[in-house]
This record gives sequence, C-alpha cells and structure tokens, in this order.
Amino acid sequence: MLCLAVAAKRYVLFGIDGDEVSVYKATEHGLGAYLAPVDPDTADPVERWIEAAWARIARPAVGLGAGEEPAWFGQLARTRLAISMPAMLRWFRRWNALDPTKPEGAQKPYALRVKPFGFLDHAPLDPLHPRPAGAGGFNLVAPRGERRRWANLHDPDGPRYRVVGHETASGDPCAVLGRTYGDLVLAHPGHPEPKALGPDGRSCARDTVGLLGRRPVVAGRTEYVGKEAHALERVEAGLVDDVEELLTVYERHPSEELRERLRGMRVKEGMALTGYRRRQVCYLRAGERQPRRG
Repeated sequence: MLCLAVAAKRYVLFGIDGDEVSVYKATEHGLGAYLAPVDPDTADPVERWIEAAWARIARPAVGLGAGEEPAWFGQLARTRLAISMPAMLRWFRRWNALDPTKPEGAQKPYALRVKPFGFLDHAPLDPLHPRPAGAGGFNLVAPRGERRRWANLHDPDGPRYRVVGHETASGDPCAVLGRTYGDLVLAHPGHPEPKALGPDGRSCARDTVGLLGRRPVVAGRTEYVGKEAHALERVEAGLVDDVEELLTVYERHPSEELRERLRGMRVKEGMALTGYRRRQVCYLRAGERQPRRG
C-alpha cells in the first residue's frame, strides 16, 4: 500500500497492479465541496469521481502515464450551498421580482421564488481570467440548477453572466471563464501546506516534495476568534474574497493581559508594577479580583 499526501487532510491510499492504480481510500477534503460531474452517456452523477481524480493524481507520482482523460474532465465545476443567511437571499432579489428592473417591486408567486434555506449554485472561476471591467469583488451565484444566467453576489442587481469552459472569440463582456473538473484535479496536488516544513527545513511551497516536518511556532499574543461552520463552508466553496471579512475577533479585557504579566513575574515585581499591596497582587494573579480603575 502506498500513500500520496498533499496536505494533512488531502491524501490517498492506493496500490499498483501493473499499469493500473487501485484506490483504497481517498479523502474528499478540497474536492467534496463540488457537485459530482455528470456522465455524458447516462446524464447521471458520476459515482466515486473523487477516487478517479486521485487515481489520476497518483499515476505520475509513481512513474505511470496520466492515462486516458475522463469524459467529464471538461465539464464546468459547481458547488452548492444552503441559503442560510438574509444577505445570501438578497443576492436573488431580481430573480424573485416580477420585473427584474424593479427588484423591490411586486414579487413572483412564492412557489417560483428563491426561498430561505433553499439552495444556490456557485461557479468557481479561472483565477487567471480577467474579470469584467469595473467589477470589484466578483463571485457568481445562481438559484439551484440554473446554468445560463449567473449574478455577481457583489452586484446582485447588475448584469447576468455566462460561465464558459473555453475562451470565446466573440469578446462577449458577460462571458467569463469557469474552472472545469480537469482544472480542479490538476491544481489539487499543488495545494500549499503552510503548517509544515519541507525536508530542507524551509516553509513548504506548492512544489515541495518529501517527508514534511512540523513547523515550530512562537506565540506572540493570544486572540480569541470565532469558527462558525457556515462561514467555513462559504470559504471552502470560494464564495469569500477575503477571509478577514468573516473573522470574528473577541476582544480581551485589559485585566486579562495584566493578569498574564503578573503571573510571569515575582510578587514583589508585580507590586512595583501596579502599586498594589501584596494581597491584592496575589488576588489578581489568581483571577479573584479585577484591577482598580485609574
């Protein structure tokens, strides 16, 4: 049994039988967020497509040719998420309006609207393809199953876009290049692993190969941050341009920083620093008192 590991949660266990690769276990991290491609012959979702993707990744690593490209490699990739926040529902105001030019006007019948806790599709885009002129943030979403008209979540009342899998000769400003499943598979082994060091003791790059080691960390200060599940799902799907916009930081009370400083010094030094009596410093170090104001 062999193992090819790209990152802590991205690896495959496999074996070789002649020119064939048999996958025993393939992790879904990084690929599981995407909808399964469709079999062009049966129009059914391709089962075990992630195992097929890992087999194609593993072949060059053991000296085998890439093999025949799966029929679904050229299909556009999509992710699907629940509409779990009011802000996400507002992306579809034009879809829900009887007149798309008046998103706040009369609405479609409820059965035809995009609804809370329904689903949206997201189209990951080629990171090297230029975005439309004047577009700041650019992430395309559409109601579940929609394939022709996509809205920019940063400008939901703006133009509708088409996602294509190849460069268009027409120069259509509303045609953008999406990522195919083949693009995802080719990029998957180049995922960076910033938490590890390479065999040379340096931080891992995308092309680092070999046995990785733990990366030592020297703690500066402590900050408490949130880790909401829905936010992580949106980050994984590529719906967030800047992770900082989702990061909830819980500010620490100044007394906590003082307490940590006092615990790192002798009581007499704490008395000199604060001007408090010995008993008060001991109470502060133990967390049984709050420092006086002023």
